[in-house]
Amino acid sequence: MNVLITGTASGIGRQTALLFLERGHNVFGLDKKESSILESDFLQNKNCGIYKHFVCDISQKESDRKSVV
Repeated sequence: MNVLITGTASGIGRQTALLFLERGHNVFGLDKKESSILESDFLQNKNCGIYKHFVCDISQKESDRKSVV
């Protein structure tokens, strides 16, 4: 399953992403800043899903946002 999660750089978003990855799901993470989730020892020691991170501020007006694609 593919999952989109916002706020994956820290806190609840990060923990939720790790949970889905542990269960083998592919996670697309959005956050205002870069994420160190891929550097986690947790991910290096498990056979888990794929993580792709996008720097994006979804609180901005659509016209002000930079494209993530």
